[in-house]
Amino acid sequence: MSEHCNILVTGTGYFAERLLFDLAIIAPQPVRVVIAGRNSARAEWLATTANARAAAFARPAMFEAAVLAWDNPATIAETVGPLEPEAVIQTASLQSPWVLVDHPASPWSQFVDRLGGLGALAFLQALLTSRIARAMTLAGTPGALANACYPDLTNRILALLGLEVACGLGNVAILAAAFAADLGVRNTGVVRVLAHHRNLAMFFRPVAERQGPPPRVWVDGAEIPDAQVRFAHLYLPRKATVNALAGATAAPVALALAGLTDYQGHVPAPLGLMGGYPVVLRDGRLALDLPPGLTAEAAALWFRGFEALEPLTVGADGKLSFNERAATALRSHLPALADGFPVHDLESACAAMLALRQRLTT
Repeated sequence: MSEHCNILVTGTGYFAERLLFDLAIIAPQPVRVVIAGRNSARAEWLATTANARAAAFARPAMFEAAVLAWDNPATIAETVGPLEPEAVIQTASLQSPWVLVDHPASPWSQFVDRLGGLGALAFLQALLTSRIARAMTLAGTPGALANACYPDLTNRILALLGLEVACGLGNVAILAAAFAADLGVRNTGVVRVLAHHRNLAMFFRPVAERQGPPPRVWVDGAEIPDAQVRFAHLYLPRKATVNALAGATAAPVALALAGLTDYQGHVPAPLGLMGGYPVVLRDGRLALDLPPGLTAEAAALWFRGFEALEPLTVGADGKLSFNERAATALRSHLPALADGFPVHDLESACAAMLALRQRLTT
């Protein structure tokens, strides 16, 4: 394996698969991508298939596989350091949402439902990304880091830990692509969207079951008065849509974070912010690209309205707190976590939750 890559993709799950396969067919110039994960056979298959797709579409992208030991930042640094990636795209998590979707009757899935859903376990989604970020510091890797694991909340956790994450992937970008497609728009910058991950979840449901604040959508600088009504006919079945569009919207972001192209579009949780924003990426540098007349402060205030809907919130003081529903469910299994915990106890809190999962699944 070569000692240098443009993009390192960590994790070998569904998100990584779609990202790699779309990178293979859109790369406009030579790009070397390494896929690293615990499952070496899966990583090798992903590299082989991505290379075949690049060859089929005559694209100058090259893919290689590597094994990544997730034990701690030091072991991760052993893989990351020699590769010197310009961008690291972190897709691996300790809790796949699809396991919960595919096995809703399991004791663990039922417990997560009692907590209020996957959002209550957002801290589990932050753990591996925190280790990657620390590994990059240990290895002296200056590349940009993007987090695909529940970024609306986990990027705030990572920021409070003093870890630098450029942005998330998916969520708002999926909605923005769907809205632009529905409007017949094919040029970047015409449609701008503010959306929380809960806005995306709305469109997983039939119209009669949609609740909560709608996303905000601007077309050519003018805000659509009621996006929920304008796009009510759109139905985005969760598993099919996320798998199909997450990688497609993430691939151009990965290229831009590596400094290979520029990007104008959308990402969740840019620069440690909560929620999904329109952004631009030029020369590897990310900045907000808000509609005319909207300030960053006003956008952040709008997103704060979603905090009360979350089973887990992150305070400015660095404490992770559960709402009453989640706390009640936790008291019967993990009473020490029910009242919340400081962000710096992330490792021990994750260990306790993973031990509980083991008990409920064996």
